[in-house]
Amino acid sequence: MLLGMILPGRFRDTGNADLAILTLSLSILFASADPAWVFGSSVIISLCFVIWTAWTRRQMQRLLVQMWQLADQYGYAVGQIQQLAIATNKLADYSKADWLLTRAKHTQFYPNSKAVRGVLDAMQVGRMA
Repeated sequence: MLLGMILPGRFRDTGNADLAILTLSLSILFASADPAWVFGSSVIISLCFVIWTAWTRRQMQRLLVQMWQLADQYGYAVGQIQQLAIATNKLADYSKADWLLTRAKHTQFYPNSKAVRGVLDAMQVGRMA
């Protein structure tokens, strides 16, 4: 997480800091002397990372579906969701086009999970900025 806060741009927002840490860890492992240990460790780390990525992606899709269901129920437009996200999380400065990409059947953009949870919480209590 610390690496994600240091790196510029949207790298930190999308959760790719963990990918950078994994890459750094693998490069340290490859500097080791025993190739069998390095290969076995890298396979296990890679498998864990793939499972973690699939799980977090499903969790995010579930949150996005819930967010859009509430938005439809309460009549929120994309611009209102964008404003609500910024009000609840200052780092969630995504464009309207980005938010539209979260609604697609095959989601093409995954915003910061804190932003989505903030929007959900605000919608559930009926707060609108």
